[in-house]
Amino acid sequence: MDDALFESRLGTQDQDTTENIGIASQSTTAVNVKIENNVSVTRQITDTDVTSLRVTVGTPALQRIEDDGDIKGETIKYKIEIQYNSGGYQQVGAEHIITGRTPDLYQRKHPIILSPTGAFPVDIRITRTFQNTSDKHTIVDDFFWYDFTTKVDDKTRFPNSALVALRFDAQQWSQGQNPS
Repeated sequence: MDDALFESRLGTQDQDTTENIGIASQSTTAVNVKIENNVSVTRQITDTDVTSLRVTVGTPALQRIEDDGDIKGETIKYKIEIQYNSGGYQQVGAEHIITGRTPDLYQRKHPIILSPTGAFPVDIRITRTFQNTSDKHTIVDDFFWYDFTTKVDDKTRFPNSALVALRFDAQQWSQGQNPS
């Protein structure tokens, strides 16, 4: 199972808090910026209580209309980078790819867990790294950074209580398919 988080505590008086399991509060900030090819858009987080965030990107439609009227899929490539206290950007995961065809809005959410040793402010930068430029008048592939959500983890230790915490992303399974 990908992207699963598991933690346990034995029930001691001074046990550590669980990390990245319970969310105490979250706040969404609209960005709504179109990102052109090889152009970066950056937003800064200054709240030192933030422990993770979720970035939402996407496209209002993704398709290529051929000269004969056929409608085909297209591709958008982009990268997400993070920088702690002006210390230089580091890429979050591999290059991200949206590929296929949709005449409707498509959004993708990227969860990012901030380093507990990272200093604030934190800069999040998204760069579009590929855009098909051939026959541009027939291609619909605008790419937007819609929003980001900052999250503050629940810091409860649950002293003298043994516990097991499990968190996973339900998007790992197709719609209608039950996890096994």
